[in-house]
Amino acid sequence: MKPSSCSICSMPQDRLQNALQELLQSAEVTDAAAWLLKQQQQRNSSLQLQPCQAVPHPRYARVNTLKASVAGVLQQLAKEGWQVQQQQHNSSAGAAVHSGSQGSQQSNGSARKRPRAGQDGEGTHKEQLEGQSISTQQKAAATGATTVQQGTVAVDDLLSDVLVFPTGTDLHDHPFVGAGVLLLQSKASCMPAHALNPQPGWHVVDACAAPGNKTTHVAALLAAARHSSGSNLNTSTSSQQVDTEPQNKNGKSSKKRSKQRSFLQQLPSQTQAQSTSVNVYAFDKDPKRLKRLQANVACTGAGNIVVAMQADFLSVDPTAPEYSQVRGVILDPSCSGSGTIMSRMEHLLPTATPVMQQGQQGQQTAGREQLTEEQQRLEQLAKFQEAALLHALKFPALQRIVYSTCSIHQRENEGVVAAVLPVAESMGFKLVDPFPAWHRRGMGVVHGVEKLVRTDP
Repeated sequence: MKPSSCSICSMPQDRLQNALQELLQSAEVTDAAAWLLKQQQQRNSSLQLQPCQAVPHPRYARVNTLKASVAGVLQQLAKEGWQVQQQQHNSSAGAAVHSGSQGSQQSNGSARKRPRAGQDGEGTHKEQLEGQSISTQQKAAATGATTVQQGTVAVDDLLSDVLVFPTGTDLHDHPFVGAGVLLLQSKASCMPAHALNPQPGWHVVDACAAPGNKTTHVAALLAAARHSSGSNLNTSTSSQQVDTEPQNKNGKSSKKRSKQRSFLQQLPSQTQAQSTSVNVYAFDKDPKRLKRLQANVACTGAGNIVVAMQADFLSVDPTAPEYSQVRGVILDPSCSGSGTIMSRMEHLLPTATPVMQQGQQGQQTAGREQLTEEQQRLEQLAKFQEAALLHALKFPALQRIVYSTCSIHQRENEGVVAAVLPVAESMGFKLVDPFPAWHRRGMGVVHGVEKLVRTDP
């Protein structure tokens, strides 16, 4: 599942094309499909396995509940001819999200501050969740294996605001996407905000925010939390919040924008909670990425909840008065991006190196042999990630923090958590599992690894 918030540069198209042609010529095939088939046949032959079929991921899309309800979107999709597949939502996993603060893309660590005795009962609730007996059906529902038939759409079993479409569904030109009602966001990328589970009145920091999918997701969850509590709200309808196309020289909206607005007005009226003050502080130090973040905030209608600022997170003062009410932090820092190599097809390049599942191994061999260039880069990234995580712990009112990456390397995931956890525990934090039925867990280099979530195969 492809995450969406790390600073990754795509490979130049000409290099990719040239590399592909070299591969095709060396394999004596004419196209990529034939090359892949030949590779699979050779692999099966060498391993003496029967041919198998790949299992592609479905198309995921998050409903932006700042503009429309899940029910309203499904109702409109049904009018278009989509069959709505009824799913039994995983209530066990959902309850875990409410008590947790950890979950993410390729791998993550998280912590929540221990409540004082009699404070809010969260500690008892957490123990009850860990002691629950989770049925086989519930486990299957949370493995990410939600499938739908062609022409059908379903609500994801784990995340109640995520829709699942058949593999290969192209929604880029759908009016909901252009209007910021549906966001083409992977399931993995939607997990951190649910893991944080912000409560009414919370202030939240997104430390490395661009392009803003997680930022706007947190904003939507905060608005929903405020709406459910009935506190301090302004209201507006979804059709009044979208402005996705620039005006032409005559000051008139384009046809595409008019079509989007007309389409949105067909939705059932959806009154949404809007915060009367900023609740989410989003930082990114790159000016170009900041512009993209600001555009996404505007498109999703989160402008009165989110303030986007150009700043290096490490330069932000957590003790400043404006951050005195920050209860939650999402940290998805720059990383190696190794979890997205396949989606960017970099593995086809002649210069591609084998993927290293490297955690403490690099540290153990550093004194005996020279670190490779890739290991050096991983170590530099991990040191930055550790520094950012330690910095995030300095917000005085902090209660929950979610750490996530789009890397498969232990050094950037479990290794970072292992390095920071002793400090966090000394401050009263502990690892918490928000998705107890999730099938993929962390790798064993840290105490509490069973509470870490991975979404790679």
